[in-house]
Amino acid sequence: MADETPPASRPPEPGPAPAKGGIPWRMIGFGVLAAYGILLAVLNSDEVHVEFLFWDTRASLVILLLLTLAIGFLAGFLFDTARDRRKRQAQ
Repeated sequence: MADETPPASRPPEPGPAPAKGGIPWRMIGFGVLAAYGILLAVLNSDEVHVEFLFWDTRASLVILLLLTLAIGFLAGFLFDTARDRRKRQAQ
């Protein structure tokens, strides 16, 4: 038997690349969080009385919630950074 080589084949025609992961879960998650944030802002627009140590004021509830969220994220970031720095110094 002789070696049979397959007939020359043409390369596939270029077209759109197939999607890698299928459903873009990160985009869906971001969309859900964005919708939740918008609902939070719309449903919590009432003004509330705020007392903190030496001062008091009236502010929108959504502003207070967002400010508290930002302070929480900042604190988490700073504590995480400090923990990483201690781990690097210990090595």
